[in-house]
Amino acid sequence: MIRKVARKPSPDDAVDINKPPKENAPEIPEVSGAPPVGLIVKYTQSDTYRTVYSNHSKVGISQWDFTVMFGQAIEKDGQNVIEESIAIKFSPQYFKTIVASLSGAVAQWEATFGEIQTGLGQSFNEQGMNAAFDNIKGVLGELDKRNSRKTKS
Repeated sequence: MIRKVARKPSPDDAVDINKPPKENAPEIPEVSGAPPVGLIVKYTQSDTYRTVYSNHSKVGISQWDFTVMFGQAIEKDGQNVIEESIAIKFSPQYFKTIVASLSGAVAQWEATFGEIQTGLGQSFNEQGMNAAFDNIKGVLGELDKRNSRKTKS
């Protein structure tokens, strides 16, 4: 399949276009690892492509990469366990791009459909999620500092 990459959602996107976005919805700049606008790209799926459901994730970091492990919280043999399904490794540069893209996607979804309720309470949402993103941003900032020091040397 060949498609032209665009920056603004089109009616063909998987969005309910009959439901208007909330008033004063923030303008969401597209931040992604996508090619520049206007570039024709062919999207294909590898032989190992698969879709994985996840309701749990864990992030690991090293000096060279980020690893995100995805899994599912399930009951197995009478115990609650996290069954990990897949781990994806990212370069720090691409991981930073992914974090920005995911944040933008959540903001766009909430502007269109309303606030996502986690069911875990406001304190978890505000403290837990913000702490997680602050931690990731802090690590990315530290890596930026290290890279800039190496560049100056």
